[in-house]
Amino acid sequence: MKFRLACIVAASLIVASCATISHTTPQPPPAPPPRPEVICRDCGQIERVEVVRAVQATQRGGVVLGGLVGGVVSGESKNKPAVAANKPQATYRLTLRMEDGRRLVLHQNVIPAALRAGSRVRLVDGRVTLIR
Repeated sequence: MKFRLACIVAASLIVASCATISHTTPQPPPAPPPRPEVICRDCGQIERVEVVRAVQATQRGGVVLGGLVGGVVSGESKNKPAVAANKPQATYRLTLRMEDGRRLVLHQNVIPAALRAGSRVRLVDGRVTLIR
């Protein structure tokens, strides 16, 4: 009986000693929360620059692309001087991929000299300007 009692006491001491040993590993500091991605709705990248020729000017100075687009492409302004009708002009068709995923096609009479496919741009009052 003493032997049995000694085995029970020894087993309980072993179990008790295992329960008190704690193996803790230091936890790494928590990662900072992800920063929200800022999207500029007026910013984008030029995908394509095309020169459109055989464009006719309307009486008020707006550009009309007859069979290509079939409508007024650039905004007409009442402050612009009148241009002779049927005067051939050249304009630029710009295809833009905006940062928010939109794709826009714009027409401008004049573009910056450094503007090329891949250039980062911003729309300001409906006109493309380069971002440096």
